[in-house]
Amino acid sequence: MMTSERLDVAEDARTPLPDQNATALSDRDIAMQFESLGGSGHGWEFGLFQRHYGAEPLGLLRWADLAPELLIKALESRFEGVGDVENTIIFSPENSGEWWTKDKRYWMAMRSFVKTVDVTLPQMTKMACRRLQFLRRKLIEDLAAGEKIFAYKNMFRNLTQAELNRLYRAVRSYGDSTLFYVQYADAQHPAGTVEVAAPGLMIGYIEHFAFSPEDKPVGPSHEGFLALCRAAYGLWKGHAPAEPARAVAEPPKRAVPPKRGRRIVLLGNCQVQAMAHLYNRFVSGRTGDVLTHVASYQDLSAEGREALSQADLIVEQLFDLKQQADTDDVPSTAPRVFIPMVTAAFLWPFAGQPHPQNRDYPFLTGGPYGGEAADSYLNRQLIAGVAPEEAVEAYAQLDVNKRVNLDRLFELVMDRQRARDEAAGFNIADVIEKHFRTEQVFLSPYHPNTRVAAALATQLFEKLEVDRADIERMQRCVRITPFPKGELPFHPGVCRHFGLNFVTPDRRYRFMNEGLFTFRDYALRYMRYEWNEQLEEGLSLVHKGKLPEARALLTAGLARSPRSAAGHNALSHVLAQAGAQDDAITAARRAVSVEPEVASYHATLGNLLRGRGLLEEAEAELRAATDAEPTEPHNHVLLAHLLRQRGRPADGAKRLREACALDPYSPRLLVDLADFCEASGDHTAADEALAGALKLQPDDAALYLRLAHIRGRSNRLDEAITAAKEAIRLEPKNVRYRTTLSDLLLRQGHHEAALIEALRAVLHNVNGGHAHAHLGHVL
Repeated sequence: MMTSERLDVAEDARTPLPDQNATALSDRDIAMQFESLGGSGHGWEFGLFQRHYGAEPLGLLRWADLAPELLIKALESRFEGVGDVENTIIFSPENSGEWWTKDKRYWMAMRSFVKTVDVTLPQMTKMACRRLQFLRRKLIEDLAAGEKIFAYKNMFRNLTQAELNRLYRAVRSYGDSTLFYVQYADAQHPAGTVEVAAPGLMIGYIEHFAFSPEDKPVGPSHEGFLALCRAAYGLWKGHAPAEPARAVAEPPKRAVPPKRGRRIVLLGNCQVQAMAHLYNRFVSGRTGDVLTHVASYQDLSAEGREALSQADLIVEQLFDLKQQADTDDVPSTAPRVFIPMVTAAFLWPFAGQPHPQNRDYPFLTGGPYGGEAADSYLNRQLIAGVAPEEAVEAYAQLDVNKRVNLDRLFELVMDRQRARDEAAGFNIADVIEKHFRTEQVFLSPYHPNTRVAAALATQLFEKLEVDRADIERMQRCVRITPFPKGELPFHPGVCRHFGLNFVTPDRRYRFMNEGLFTFRDYALRYMRYEWNEQLEEGLSLVHKGKLPEARALLTAGLARSPRSAAGHNALSHVLAQAGAQDDAITAARRAVSVEPEVASYHATLGNLLRGRGLLEEAEAELRAATDAEPTEPHNHVLLAHLLRQRGRPADGAKRLREACALDPYSPRLLVDLADFCEASGDHTAADEALAGALKLQPDDAALYLRLAHIRGRSNRLDEAITAAKEAIRLEPKNVRYRTTLSDLLLRQGHHEAALIEALRAVLHNVNGGHAHAHLGHVL
């Protein structure tokens, strides 16, 4: 039995052995150079291998069983909270007679080798939590030190490349440590092979673990692990290992993005354009990746050709038919990731053929009744000259299933979706099939609603090897579809046939920005080719920043469409710029009254009220904005600034922290947070926020100067001087940076050093009054 006392004196392998050939080391010494990150399925197997050869290294995860996704999550969170009583479960498996521990978040089921008859539950809880906290700190230190090889295995299956890449990045985020992943051998990688897959990543191939993927005993794996570890250690130290390990040192694979951001080109329709929007919102701020959308539905432009030829990675959308953009002769060696086109076209059996009168407008590409808003049945009525009212009445009573076999159409659409899914390695068809009867999974045939959009983005991000934390943040934050909000009404016959229980008889559908209309209203307007041209043109001008030109068009448009919340909201901006603040507030109130669920309308009204000094009302509106869309950082920022204006900077800082959590890659938000924290007297939090901003923008001299000022105001002069010197290193000719450093040195009593910096400031700006004034102050 290994008692708790024995655990406390187990060996530490942090200090590496002298550089020597792996074949010269004892079996025990080889085993000591590795630390186990546990495993999925009998996660303590590697620890038992080490014990078999007399090695007893300390390790948080040596006896831990945890799935790869939980290990990645724990690594990415730096094992935050591990060992805290509220996160730790102490238990004894049936018939084991031994205490085990388990973390509530990361599982980490671990043997303690402490018998239940020797230690009570309260004693074990205290002892285990203290030990887990110690081992957490030690693991983090070891990962940062880069002086060990960290091993992981999955008994049930080999990890996917995406899983392995995420695990590798999580380990390497601490420092230059090496991950040694052991997986099942195959025809290309015989048992005993070890290969270098990337700097700091080795893969070992083993014939079997102690238990099969079905959890059946197979036999000891000690010799297999030893051969692999000896080979891996030889590669790690730069020696050529001996047989039978037959190590294969291949050129590093591209497992992580290059230091500069990748140039990623997305080739496809509006669906991949929406994916680019989500990637830029949730990922690009961290990676620096630059995304370009190349439309596949039009001729390839010179810009598109250049983007494709210079891409580091191409995301290509898969269609059933060949697209108009011909890319066959574009020279490119970039790897490709495929994404399926998605549709629920079976819900709209007559969609796809534009209205006979439809055309493009300078301010409305695709026209008002293009493919996503079209109806071929009504088109035939128009061509036949049927009166609008008569056509709509007949259409509403139509037994659609007698005209179109809806079940067969469903089968065909879903079969093609599954074929595209399979070719791209996605699974969207099951999401559609599972939910289309109970919720609106598509707004129109090719514009997904939130669930499908999030599923498509999740699976794409996984293929692009996005950090799991960013994927989960995207999933939490996407509450509104990134696609256009216009809807194509469901025919009542389609609703009855498929049992669409979310469609009520009085259901209204959004048409562009004009308001909400019933199925019959929409069909009648379609027959008459009715749409609000002035409203759409006015909105287009507002989006282009041409507010004065938009005023007359919006006014006329709203006279025709008084239930256009978007129109009233846009008019409020036009009126505010023109100085008509009270009229602007009236227009904003109308937008809110028409669509009170839209956060941006509350935000507009709140800002206008704030400008008029109506701060209590403004706060109520800005809170309504955060309530309506709590995952939008901008709403929290607006409320934060109002709270500070009302003398509550600490409350404002709380809102800014929420904004930073939603957008962790924005240095601007962290700088704002620093200002708020300092205003509320929390200099430590202000310092931490600026330090976070500098991690994102390490070459921003102005941020170092702000950090110097904050530290100076809290009398942390040594640290303030260090920050000021860093600002000067980045911008050595900046006079204000040198006078700041001079002032800090003077406060610390270093008069001579302060004088030197003051003189340098003058030399950099001989005619500058500020530098001379400061020199006079120092003298």
